[in-house]
Amino acid sequence: MRVICWFCCGIFGTACKVDTSVGLQILAVPTRDSSCLYSSDSASNWLRGYFDPTGQSHFELSLTLRNNLQTEEEDPLELFEDTNIRPRANDIKLLGFDSCWYREQPITGKTTTATEIASSQGKVIDCKNSVSFKVSDFAEPQQLIPDEQRRYLSSNGIIERGGGKNVALIDILTQADLVGASMFGAAFNPGNIPVEGILCDTNGSGALDAADDFFVIGFEHPSDSPRNAAWGDYPTTRTTTVIVQVQAFGETQNGTQVKSDWFVYPIDLCVGCVFPRCGALSCKVCTGTTPLVSNARGKRPNFIDACLPFQGDDFTCDDFDGCTP
Repeated sequence: MRVICWFCCGIFGTACKVDTSVGLQILAVPTRDSSCLYSSDSASNWLRGYFDPTGQSHFELSLTLRNNLQTEEEDPLELFEDTNIRPRANDIKLLGFDSCWYREQPITGKTTTATEIASSQGKVIDCKNSVSFKVSDFAEPQQLIPDEQRRYLSSNGIIERGGGKNVALIDILTQADLVGASMFGAAFNPGNIPVEGILCDTNGSGALDAADDFFVIGFEHPSDSPRNAAWGDYPTTRTTTVIVQVQAFGETQNGTQVKSDWFVYPIDLCVGCVFPRCGALSCKVCTGTTPLVSNARGKRPNFIDACLPFQGDDFTCDDFDGCTP
C-alpha cells in the first residue's frame, strides 16, 4: 500500500524533483516516526500518497522544506561598526502555499480536461495560470485550472539559512476540493456511499430483523449497477489518481520574498479500501445463551496505534468474537 524511499529523494519520480538554484526548496514528503511525529531529517519519504476519504475528512500533506540561502560567513552584509546582520536576513519565514489538484486520467464518459492533457504529457502545470486554451482546434477553450481546484493555504515557521530544514503540514483534498465539475462532481460524497456487511441474529429471535446488529465489512463498489448517487462522477474503478501541486512562499527577515518551484505529488484515491483489509466477518452461534443468539467473528481493524490509517499507515487486524464477553 505504501511506497517508501529509504535512501534518498529524487531518483524515482517527479514527487522528489528539486532545483538547488532556488532559495526555498520543497524536498520531499516525509513519513511519520513511531510516535506519529515528523522530522525534517527523516530517513524515509513517501513517493506517492494514499487516501481513503471514507474515514478521513482531508489529506494531511507533510512537506520538508530547505533554505538554500547562504550563511553569514558566505554572504556577509555589514551596516556599521563591522556588525554582520546577514544571519537574521537570510532566515526564511514561511508564509504559505499556492496549491491545485486535478485528475491524472479522464473519467469514462466525461470530456478530457486541459489538465489531463498536460499531465499525460509529463508537464508541470502553473496552477496560478488561469489562461484558457483549446485541447484541439475543434474544441471550446478550457480554463487550465478551474477556480474551485486551486487555493492558497496559509502556513508558518522559520527555516534557517545555510541549508536549514523544517516540516510544514497542510490539509488538502477536502470534501469541497473533490466535488468540482472537473473532479468528481457535486453529488460525490464518500460519507453517503452505502456500506456492506452481515446481519447476525444478535437478539435471538430466530430470524434476521431490524433489531439485530449489522457488522460493516466494506463499501459498495463503484462499478455496481445501479450504484448509489453519492459516487457522483467517480470512475468505476475503486482507485483513481489525483495530482496535487504546491508552491511554497516565504520572505527573508529583511522582507525579500522567496518562493519554491512547483512540487508535484500523486495521490491514489481509494474510496472504501481501508476497512475491508482485515477480511470478511461471519456469523457464529454463541453457546450457553438462552435464547440462542449469533454474533460476528473474524478480524477487525485496530486504528488506535496507527497514525493515519486512511492515508496508508500500517494498522493491525485484531481477532474479534462477538460471543466472547
